[in-house]
Formats: sequence, C-alpha cells, structure tokens
Amino acid sequence: MPEDVFDVQKIMTCGKWDLKRIIAHEFSPAHLEEALVLVANVIIKMD
Repeated sequence: MPEDVFDVQKIMTCGKWDLKRIIAHEFSPAHLEEALVLVANVIIKMD
C-alpha cells in the first residue's frame, strides 16, 4: 500500500499529465464520507 502512495505522488508531481483536466470533484475533509460514497457508486456502475 505505501508503494502505491509513492507511485501516485510521483505521477502527480511529474508534470506529464494535466491533473486539473481529470479532476471531476473536490471535497473538503469534512465531506470525506460523501466523497467515498460517490466513488463507490462510480465503481459499481463501471463493473
């Protein structure tokens, strides 16, 4: 799991991708539960 975090950090900081174009939603830490429900619903729809 920690390796994944480091990999994602490298991807986010390398500058190869325009991350602002692929971020569809932003949530504050206070709305973490709402964000996780949204992600779960998207994953279920993709299956």
